[in-house]
Amino acid sequence: FFLMIRRPPRSTLFPYTTLFRSAVQQHPDDAQTLSQISQMYVAFGDFTNAQQLVTRLLDREPDNVSALLIQSVIFLQTSHADLAIPVFNHVLSLTNLPDAKLNRAIAYIRTGNYIAARSDCLDLDNSLPKCYAAEYRPAQIAVLEHDTNQAEHYLQLCLTKRTARNTIMARSSRAIADAQTRNRSQVMSVAVRQQIGRASCRERV
Repeated sequence: FFLMIRRPPRSTLFPYTTLFRSAVQQHPDDAQTLSQISQMYVAFGDFTNAQQLVTRLLDREPDNVSALLIQSVIFLQTSHADLAIPVFNHVLSLTNLPDAKLNRAIAYIRTGNYIAARSDCLDLDNSLPKCYAAEYRPAQIAVLEHDTNQAEHYLQLCLTKRTARNTIMARSSRAIADAQTRNRSQVMSVAVRQQIGRASCRERV
């Protein structure tokens, strides 16, 4: 949720600033519009304006999950992981979003709370067994703790799950391609039979 976003150059923000502010002025009480504009500000790296909109949203709706997630990402992106953790706690008290738990683990890692980070990752691994990111973060923790054996163990699990996922995706793609080929063959077969039928009718005439 935004954490891995690749932001465009900050200079490209300015042509859109007026547009964003105009949209906010036209829809000052529309939570969805304010949330979308704040997400755009985050995407452009303008965390100041994003935080202002998120604060406005949360003043009105303290349990607005979308706004809480945006706020938590702002804290992570601005090197305030310690402030992001209570926000993630709030989100997880309202919903069971895996992204929130994964990002909370990242926040714990950044604050040096490796035990809590590992716990979140293990919970994710149990609930989402095919989530290779849940294996990558424990590997990262093991590296930070200078435990090379554990790091190697989790990285191997991560690679195994990613390979399995890629295999499943490849098989699915092949199955779809085969189905499309069969459908095209059936259509062509019907077309040929129709042409033969029409030719036979002309010969009888």
